[in-house]
Amino acid sequence: MLVTSLGASAVLVFTVPHGAMSQPWPLVVGHAVCALVGVSVYKLLGFTVFSACMAVGLSILLMTYTRSIHPPGGATALYAVIGGDAVHQLGFHYLLCPIALNVALLLICAITFNWFFEWRRYPTHWFKLTRVHSNGPIQKGDNNFDSRICRDDLIYARDQLDSFVDITIDDLELILGLANEHRAQKRMKKNNESSKIMRT
Repeated sequence: MLVTSLGASAVLVFTVPHGAMSQPWPLVVGHAVCALVGVSVYKLLGFTVFSACMAVGLSILLMTYTRSIHPPGGATALYAVIGGDAVHQLGFHYLLCPIALNVALLLICAITFNWFFEWRRYPTHWFKLTRVHSNGPIQKGDNNFDSRICRDDLIYARDQLDSFVDITIDDLELILGLANEHRAQKRMKKNNESSKIMRT
C-alpha cells in the first residue's frame, strides 16, 4: 500500500510548495508516466540491471516531453522493476494501487495543509503573486519599477518568503539581468520606431 518514492514527493510538496517540480501536474503525471514505463519495461525485459536503468532513463525522457519532471518519479519506475514478486504480480494495476492511491492522498494532504498558511501557495496557479512596492503592488508591465537591484536586495527578498525557494541567488541575478536586457532592447526598438514615424 505504500511506495517509498512518495516519501521524496512529500518532501517537495511540504517543504518546497512553490517549486515547479512540486506542483500537481508534475506530481500526478510524473508518477503516472514513470509507473507505466516501469511496468512496461519489466514486462518486456524482466528484472535485470539493464532494465532498471532503462526504466529510469525512459521515465526521465517522457517526463521531460510531458513537462512533468518530478524527481521521485524515477524511483517509482525503478521500484516497478526491482520491487520483487509482490510488485511484479500487480502488473499494470501498480499504476492504480499503490501509485494513484498514494499520489491522490498526498495531493489532498498537501493542498489542505498548505491552505492554512497564507505564505504557502499550493498549487501556485490558484494564487496571483504581487510584489510589494512603495507605491503599492507592482503589476505586470509597470515601467516605474526600479531595476537597480543588488545582490543584498535579492537575498532580503528571498528571506521574506518564509519558504525554501529552489533557486540560487546567482540564478536570480542572471534572470534579473536578462530581464533588464530584454526590457532595454524593447525600449530601444520602441524609440527607433518612434524616430522613424517622426521622420516620416
